[in-house]
Amino acid sequence: MKKLAITTIALASLVSTAYAAEPEFQGFEANSVNTWLANRGYRNTTTDADADQQRRNAILGAEKLDDQAAAAKVKEHLDRTRLLFPNFDSYPLYLQTTLLKCEANGEFAGGVEDPTVRTINTDNWPSAAQAYHDRAEFTEAESYFAAKDAYDATPDKNTPAARDLAATMSQYESRKNDRAALDRMQMNELAFLRYARETDIERTWKRAVILGNEGFAQSNPVNATTAYGMNRGLTVADYNDVANRQIRRNQTAGGSTGNATPPFAFTVPNSTGGFSDITVPHNHSFTFTLLDRHVVDGDVETVTFVNGKGTHINQTITLTSQGQVFTARAAKGPNELRILAQNQGSQGVNSGGIRISSPVIHGVVDQNVSLLTGQTGVLRVTGR
Repeated sequence: MKKLAITTIALASLVSTAYAAEPEFQGFEANSVNTWLANRGYRNTTTDADADQQRRNAILGAEKLDDQAAAAKVKEHLDRTRLLFPNFDSYPLYLQTTLLKCEANGEFAGGVEDPTVRTINTDNWPSAAQAYHDRAEFTEAESYFAAKDAYDATPDKNTPAARDLAATMSQYESRKNDRAALDRMQMNELAFLRYARETDIERTWKRAVILGNEGFAQSNPVNATTAYGMNRGLTVADYNDVANRQIRRNQTAGGSTGNATPPFAFTVPNSTGGFSDITVPHNHSFTFTLLDRHVVDGDVETVTFVNGKGTHINQTITLTSQGQVFTARAAKGPNELRILAQNQGSQGVNSGGIRISSPVIHGVVDQNVSLLTGQTGVLRVTGR
């Protein structure tokens, strides 16, 4: 086994406590931070042999081959996957095995030009999860089984709603044997979303270490040398990036690098949870509907809309197929619509949708969000 770099459980507890009130950490629990720390080398209880076995299982599944044939097949798929993803070996093991399963199942047949592969290689994981979900084999199987489950649960098959469900089933009947494939694809999508959230934690944590408000670091700002000495694993590039961002925020706020109060800024580098960024007219009503896009199974979400002028919406709702309408006002510059999943309903993930009915200058007006309990999806809204 590899040695422990620090005591992860205690460190994770301190991190989660320090960030409990931070907006960008709403919905995170200690085990989420613990996962991030483990994946970045603070604790690694997986031996090389264990990791090799997990990769082997991802490729072979239940297939029975002799040792020579199995070794050849594993090497073939590992080589292919590494060619598709130059950063493959830097990813946590759960993400490596996910990518191996996808490649072994022929889901990256388009090679480096496949939309999911191309987006992963830009390190935009929320968009990668959306690209993976948007493939026909995923969306069609999801539509078929969502309709089938709802149809099976409908006592009267002669109602208009039941007939609509039957029509959807008929449209996607070619997917009727794909239940196991759908389950596998949903788990793969969740792996991409999980890594997106862990990446958010990493960026925020690095900034907190350098600015000295980490909760378990020094109370005063630290320099790069001190960060290295505390075994934080930071680089000069990390330090310079955070320092430059802080200078730019202060200059925007007050024209100096002094103690000006930074303006409201996006808390994530890209929209998360399946959302994609949009641009809308500023100082204009921002009207949208939140609804359940799949089986209505009791999904509960807390929706907030925030910008530099405060919080304009803060309400917890249960999703319905008809949806609930909200109206806020988008300020000039950054605004955020945040969806916190309070549960996952009775079937699968918390899968909702947003339909924007007010003007949109750029971006998609009809979007989906897919979250686990406690996760937050952020729609970045730029007022122009």
